[in-house]
Amino acid sequence: GICMARDSTSIERIAGVCERDIDLLLLEEFLSTPAFVSWFISSTGIPVLNAHDLKSARRSVTHTTGESDLELHFVVDSGDEYVILIENKIGAQLQPLQAERYNARGTHYVANSVCQNYYTVIVAPDAYFRDVGQTKGFQYRLSYNRIVDWFDSAEELGRRRNYKLAMLRSALDKATLGYQPLLDDAVTDFF
Repeated sequence: GICMARDSTSIERIAGVCERDIDLLLLEEFLSTPAFVSWFISSTGIPVLNAHDLKSARRSVTHTTGESDLELHFVVDSGDEYVILIENKIGAQLQPLQAERYNARGTHYVANSVCQNYYTVIVAPDAYFRDVGQTKGFQYRLSYNRIVDWFDSAEELGRRRNYKLAMLRSALDKATLGYQPLLDDAVTDFF
């Protein structure tokens, strides 16, 4: 369900948000909002790349070493190609050797001339990490909390920004609180 705020122009929360939903939210922004791509690159600290160099963005990319939640392919002015492999987590733990498989995928891309270099990024709520600098074996990390801050200030997105903020905040709630059942008064009264 969707919970509307009192003024009915903004959405407070969206029930049942999962990682796939956040994958699609990020994919949409990578493909349609160069300012988001620029912010993502600078916020992770990835060197060399610019938003105008983004040539493709894909979701759920399957490879012999596993699956990337998102992949961004860049071609810079020199003609060199770079790939950002992104793992998105709301609350589930990493699979065994998951970061290592992302690195193996990147190494395979370099060895097979798909790109000259790759970067691995984990995107997750702050609560997912124990320590400030922890990356869980990935080269870079970006928190949902920082993504919420970006959307909070992205007024050029108009009212759709409210939906995206509700989606991200719902994911943060899920990560912090875990599964939250929706109460049904009639069923509760019955029991």
